[in-house]
Amino acid sequence: MLKELTDYADQMEFEIAGVSQDISCGERFDRNGLNEVTEAVAAGKMDVLLIVNVSRIGRDADKTVDYIRLLNRQGIRIYSPLKGEITSGILI
Repeated sequence: MLKELTDYADQMEFEIAGVSQDISCGERFDRNGLNEVTEAVAAGKMDVLLIVNVSRIGRDADKTVDYIRLLNRQGIRIYSPLKGEITSGILI
């Protein structure tokens, strides 16, 4: 999965500022990897989030939409190699 995302970043000409991943349950939103993303956003260290698919953010649709909206309000765009740009509107 990491190679898929780094290849996509190269294709889109995105600079990779960091890598984060979780191995815990996607139903929880207090995961280390997701917290790292939130902290990077707050510190202004990123403007794009690359994910394999939206289920990697979370399995709870309402919380996932809320998180995507939070990122979008901060100016963060979310992309997936398979789906292109992801917005909260595609999940509703």
